[in-house]
Amino acid sequence: MEKLNDFHIPTRQATAAVILFFIKFLKISVKQAWPFILSVLYGARKMELGEWQIYLIVIGTAAIYLTVSILSYLKFYYYVKDNEIVIEKGIISKTKLNIPFEKVQTVNFKQNVVQQIFKVVTFEVDSAGSNKQEISLSAITEDKANQLREYILTEKQKIDQTEKVPVSEEQTIPESVEEKTILKLGIADLIKVGVTQNHFKSLGILMAFVFWIYSQYTEIFQGSDVGEEEFKEAYQSYHNETILLILFFGFFLFLTPFFISLIASVVRNFDLIFSISTDGLKLRNGLFNKQQRSTTLKKVQVLAWGRNPLQKLLQLFTIKVYPAASSQQSMKKILNIPGSKKEQVEEVINTLFASEDLENMKEHRIQKNFISRNFLMLGIVPSIIAIILSFYFFGFNALYWMFLLPVSFLVFYFRYQKWRYFMNEEVLKIQHGLFGLHHKLIYWYKIQAVRISQTPYQLRKGLANIHFYMAGNYIKIPYIKLEKAIAIQNYVLYKIESDKRDWM
Repeated sequence: MEKLNDFHIPTRQATAAVILFFIKFLKISVKQAWPFILSVLYGARKMELGEWQIYLIVIGTAAIYLTVSILSYLKFYYYVKDNEIVIEKGIISKTKLNIPFEKVQTVNFKQNVVQQIFKVVTFEVDSAGSNKQEISLSAITEDKANQLREYILTEKQKIDQTEKVPVSEEQTIPESVEEKTILKLGIADLIKVGVTQNHFKSLGILMAFVFWIYSQYTEIFQGSDVGEEEFKEAYQSYHNETILLILFFGFFLFLTPFFISLIASVVRNFDLIFSISTDGLKLRNGLFNKQQRSTTLKKVQVLAWGRNPLQKLLQLFTIKVYPAASSQQSMKKILNIPGSKKEQVEEVINTLFASEDLENMKEHRIQKNFISRNFLMLGIVPSIIAIILSFYFFGFNALYWMFLLPVSFLVFYFRYQKWRYFMNEEVLKIQHGLFGLHHKLIYWYKIQAVRISQTPYQLRKGLANIHFYMAGNYIKIPYIKLEKAIAIQNYVLYKIESDKRDWM
């Protein structure tokens, strides 16, 4: 553990920042100037430049980048002043960035392969109203980063208490509670997570490809000028071998994306640790690109959990925590926790929602018109259009498109059967799915806006969709009675106006 740092003194980053700046400038140059680089290389070849001349150009360019990197390192300082974190940087044009502690939302760490070699991390600060990380230190030690984060969040808490910012009692972890690990994935867990990824899309694409190869193979023989007897002899000679080859090739193609997604999942979720601390929720994961993200409890907008059929077989869930964020940053801020068990899901729910707020929830269904209307618009109509367009080329074989009818009907029937929403005075819960079952849970007072929409069909039938908008998130309940949608909208607007609890 490093000694405690005085962050009021302007400090440079670790010397590894020189290498990280160098890599950054190199990547930017290649990304933005690759046509120029290719033209220079082509011109050098055309002018028949010698190897030493090419090496001289490369070394000269590298020397310029290295010089800029060293100067960037020397001119980059960070420190704390007047309850603000400040960055001063710039070689010729000076820039000063500062974020008041009260506007700090989250402090996150990242660590790529190069940073792991030099034992440094990227320190990122998100502030209210920002679409990106306003403060980013690319090379400080993890101990120093932890000390700086603890200092910032502690001072921010003091400011909040001084200004008497209302905080919901049930969403605050007592200061005496230390960091508690809820989930830690080992190698066996990582393999289970990788195996239970959704592989249906890859399987469908590969099956279609195999059938296409088989149809092409048959058409080649049948469309040739070979006589009937010769065709039969050649067909029988190569048919069995070709079928076996196609099946083997298809099996190989199926296994390849399966193992790629398995490996990617293991690498992404390696050493995953999900915990609750005095700061809120923390998620650490990654092998080559390590990340440590966190969010305060009151900043959580939506809690979601669910599982597909494979996860159900292994009794696993995927938890997703959606913190408040701008629409541009919302996907990057999500805490995605795979491989969770039922008791871990319940612990997260109990952490983010008071038990009394989950009582007396009334169950509601969407209207059956959801099945008939979607079956018409996304089943019958596309089937008719596909048959008409393909009849000229395939004749009555175009009627095979009718298989879409039972498939689409079953899809919307099962989706309807699983669609539920539950409400009480404090909380809204959504339940939906097709093969699996997915849930979302949110406090009414965290909704920022609500909207009712109607298609012409819904207008005639007295139905509506209701849309809920949060900071960087969105929920929709389709096909409910218009009067119920209006009642929900009025209640949400009342909660938005009357509830003074802070959620940022």
